[in-house]
Amino acid sequence: MGLSAAANIKCPYCQLMHTGIAKFHGATDEEISEVAYLASLTARWSAMIHAQNYDYEIFKKEVGQVGEHLQKERSRR
Repeated sequence: MGLSAAANIKCPYCQLMHTGIAKFHGATDEEISEVAYLASLTARWSAMIHAQNYDYEIFKKEVGQVGEHLQKERSRR
C-alpha cells in the first residue's frame, strides 16, 4: 500500500523506503514492478474518468456489478 502511494505521489524518498519495506516483508521484484504498473494505471484511469466528468452514481453502480460478477465467478471454482 505504501509503495503504491509513493509511486503515485512520485516521491523518490518514499519509493526507496517502501520498496525496502516491501522487500523486507518478502515482496519479489516482479511484485514490486506490478505495484508500479497498477499505480500508474490507476492514475491514468482516474484522469480519464475525471476528464469525462463521468457520473459518480453510475460508476458506483457499475463497480457493484463488477463485484457481483467476480463473486459469482469465484464461487464457481
